[in-house]
Amino acid sequence: MGCVWIKAANVVIRNSKITGPCFFAVRVDGGASVTVIDSEVDCTDHKGTGFYSRNYTVLRTEIRRCENGFHTSGNVDVRDSYISGVVEVDDGHGDGVQGSSGSNYTFIHNTFDLRNPITSSFIWDDQTMHNVLIEDNFLMAGSYTIYCPDGGSNIVYRNNRFYAPVGSWQSDPARPAFGFWTNCGSSAITRVGNFRDDTLAGV
Repeated sequence: MGCVWIKAANVVIRNSKITGPCFFAVRVDGGASVTVIDSEVDCTDHKGTGFYSRNYTVLRTEIRRCENGFHTSGNVDVRDSYISGVVEVDDGHGDGVQGSSGSNYTFIHNTFDLRNPITSSFIWDDQTMHNVLIEDNFLMAGSYTIYCPDGGSNIVYRNNRFYAPVGSWQSDPARPAFGFWTNCGSSAITRVGNFRDDTLAGV
């Protein structure tokens, strides 16, 4: 019960359940690092962030009932995980993943089981990112499902599946309200093999 604050390098948390309420359920200091495996993170009150800052790896873990699943500022690797129950409360800004400018982000084969009203599955607008791979994820909801970063280098969105169609989310809260993507025109960004869940058409 309570929050975890990592202040040492190479910490491993395995087969564990971390239950808030927490502003940051798992917080990692600048020189620290952690790998979380086969675990659950529950913010409980939708007011916190599941994982905060940098230098963390998350494998086969469920993150639920947070305002944000992840905040990222560098060296983050998330795979085979399940994010649900993101809710905006007290004028918050609900996202599956939000972040600051930085480098080395990998999100592979995760499920973002999200519902509006939230902002996005991924939001990195007004940021400069380097070495980003978003691949084989299932993405849902948001004003836009993905807000791309302003610039950087080697940013790849590949083979992701988007819940569709776009439109009025009041009848179907899993829909993105305005579109699958926005702010994605930078030459640093590659988008390939991404498709709609309902028709399998490319997006």
